[in-house]
Amino acid sequence: MLTYWYMYLLPVLLSFSPFKLHRTTKHFLLGLFGVTVALLIGLRHEIGNDWFHYLDLYNNFSTNNFFDVLLRLEPGYAFVNWVCSQTNFGIYGVNLICGIIFTYGLIFFCKSQPYPWISLGIAMPVLGIVFAMGATRQAAALGIIYIAIVSLIKGSQIKYFALILLAMTFHRSAVVMMPFGIFVGRKNKIRHIIAYIVLLLIGIWLVSDKLLFYIKYFVMHTDIVEGRLFAYGGRARVWMNVVPVLIYFFLSKNKSL
Repeated sequence: MLTYWYMYLLPVLLSFSPFKLHRTTKHFLLGLFGVTVALLIGLRHEIGNDWFHYLDLYNNFSTNNFFDVLLRLEPGYAFVNWVCSQTNFGIYGVNLICGIIFTYGLIFFCKSQPYPWISLGIAMPVLGIVFAMGATRQAAALGIIYIAIVSLIKGSQIKYFALILLAMTFHRSAVVMMPFGIFVGRKNKIRHIIAYIVLLLIGIWLVSDKLLFYIKYFVMHTDIVEGRLFAYGGRARVWMNVVPVLIYFFLSKNKSL
């Protein structure tokens, strides 16, 4: 419990601190906070709904060929598992590496915001405590996505697409971020738009099997063994986004993309 309070209360308290810190000190505190959060995420034990599922995936590396597992897992996550299995770091090493990727990406993004500690305080309850403590692959992908978003804000669309493709090597759902690279940012020439659309189609093709799985079992509710698949907590997570978005559109004076 103290861990969760630390991850949330520290950035909140620092965001309201009356003291003005030197830029170097601010970066040091952000880095120190990031290191501790990555350690808390990586060294957790039997925390998260998918803990034993990820443990089974890791154990497969001790009995199966690397390339066999690579065909069943996203290559980035498979490579991290293989490295940790070869070095005997265990599932904790896998979680730590993915935790570092997530935390670095989140802090990298928050540093680009006007008030980094407020951004971290907003992100920690759901993304840091709930999401990163359970969804290891998705958290690593999200960390890379955050870095990609900063690149897109700075106008580097090629770097954005490259990073999204890298995020897809941890979780293929990162493909949903690709369209933003086409429609957000500077005005593009026709040849650029065509190239981006081709990249988007390639990304969709790479995740087509997973996409069809989601449509079949989550949307069409096709029976598997004992009934339908459900994304437990899905409605709660959706409404956590719907409510602030509605407030923004109704109350904000600045509605530009």
